[in-house]
Parts: sequence; C-alpha cells; structure tokens
Amino acid sequence: MKNSLLSLLFFTLCSMTTHVQAQCDLPSDVVVNTGSNMTVLFTEPFVSSLNITDPDAYIVALTDAGLIVGSIPVGGVTQAQMAVMADDTTSPEIDGASQGEDISFQLVDGEFLYDVEAPIPVTFVTNGISFQTEAATVTLNCQRPVLGCTDSNASNYDSSATV
Repeated sequence: MKNSLLSLLFFTLCSMTTHVQAQCDLPSDVVVNTGSNMTVLFTEPFVSSLNITDPDAYIVALTDAGLIVGSIPVGGVTQAQMAVMADDTTSPEIDGASQGEDISFQLVDGEFLYDVEAPIPVTFVTNGISFQTEAATVTLNCQRPVLGCTDSNASNYDSSATV
C-alpha cells in the first residue's frame, strides 16, 4: 500500500511538471509582409545585453493581441534592424500593427523564450523609426522541454534534458 501511494505521488508530480513545461510555445520567426512598416534599430548595447547563447537566436515583435509583426535574427551580430509590419487595410483580417499600438519584444534563444523590455518604448508609427541605443531588460518567460534521460546515474544521461 505504501509503495502504491508513493508511486501515485511520484507519477502525479512528474505529470504536473511535464504539463507546466510543455506550455512553452516558442513564437515563429515567419512574418507576413503587409507593404507598410516601421523600423526598429537594435544597437550594440541593446544586442549585447541579450546574452545570446544560440547562433540561431531571433527577436520577434508582438502587438498587444500577441500577433507577430516582425522578426530578425540576432545570433552572432552586434546590431540588427527590424521591419515591424503594419496592418494591411485592404484585407478584412488584422495582419499587422495598428497606428499608435504598443509593440513588445521576445527573444527566442535555443529552447528558451525571454520577454525583452526595450529601454525606449516602441509605439507603432507607419514609416517611423525607433532607435534602441541602451541595454534591454531581459526576463525568462519559459523553457521548451528537452526530452531525454535526467537521471545522472544512468548510462544514457543527457545533461541538456529537462524532461
């Protein structure tokens, strides 16, 4: 009875941990070009403050509703320039940022998703430009689970595995 109870408790805890970690959906770096945009320039102090570890890391720009409206690779660069796409008013769906809408940023660095607070808030202005010349504030949002053996005593142990 005691072993059954311990097994149930272990299974429940493992299931909860897996469920929580599985909620990390990394945003895509694919953006629709709507024809109108604004430019955000990320200078060296901003990019270096991201502490990037993956050469394929990228930043995405998001609207308040979570729509991805821009993306730029930032792995291995010292500065980057992103086009933030406007809503295409000739189509009924909202596919870009609206005039005056706040834009937020996230960094996808390998299996990690970070929220990136720009030192100068970005508000969408068609044909506008925003220079990010200072360090960003970067906060871990989540980590996508890496499947593998997490038992350090096992012969197939994977130090990068999280689940």
